[in-house]
Formats: sequence, C-alpha cells, structure tokens
Amino acid sequence: MTVGRQLRDLFGLTYRVIRENLEDVDHEESLQRRDGAGNCINWIVGHILLNRDRMLRLLDEEPVWTEVESSRYARGTPPLEPGESAEHLGNMVDLLEASQERLLSGLEDEEILSHETGESTLGSKLFTFNFHESYHAGQLGILRRMLGKEGAIR
Repeated sequence: MTVGRQLRDLFGLTYRVIRENLEDVDHEESLQRRDGAGNCINWIVGHILLNRDRMLRLLDEEPVWTEVESSRYARGTPPLEPGESAEHLGNMVDLLEASQERLLSGLEDEEILSHETGESTLGSKLFTFNFHESYHAGQLGILRRMLGKEGAIR
C-alpha cells in the first residue's frame, strides 16, 4: 500500500469521526465550555481547519481559509469566550468538507509525498498531522458527551 493510500485512509477515518461527533451540534452548543476550562467545539473545529490549510499548502492545494480568518484558532490563542464573535459552525462544516476533497486530491501525488522536508519526507510529516487531527477528533467526542448528547462512535 502506498503512503498516499495510507494517508487517504487515515484522513478519511478522522474526517468521518469529526463529522459524526458534530452531528446534531448547533452553533450555540459549539460555543459552550464546561466550568470555563479548555476550548469549545467551535475552537477545535477551527483549529482542525487551520491545520488542514497548512497541509493543503504543503501539498500545493488551495487552502479553504485565509490566514486572517483562521488566526483566531491558532495554537496558544485563548479559548473563545461567551459572546465573542466566532466563525459559524455550519460554515466550518462546509469548509471541512471542501478541505477533505482537496486533501484527498493532494494525497494522490506520491511524488510530492516523497519530497524531503528536513529530516523526513512530506508523507511522514503528514502522518504527524493526522495524529494531531485524531487527538482533536477525540476531544470533539468528549465535548459532545458533555453537551448531554449520545456518543457518536459506536
């Protein structure tokens, strides 16, 4: 199995987990935080999109957001506060779908995946990106349950 095929399978799985964890979560719910700790669903989805745009650029694919639009979701930014303006969850779900199509397309190019990037290849770097995305997909599942919804992954 090629590196591209493995990555397409993994990103297909994380995409499915993210989408299932977002099922029946509305925008207002996506902004809720428990006990003021950690980030909300909205921030995590935005953070996933920001990192997908980084991958898309590495794969010479068009990002779904501008850096200005995604900057609120960068690592180290403070959690979204109640009443703060945030990207609408429905829009982010649409952007996630667009990013998935572009990502899978970019992963078709085995040659670009074999390019050296420092001490590894781009393909190896993308496995690390997938681990990062999987971590956040799991957080979405926990936050979904904290909203009082059934677990999405059965």
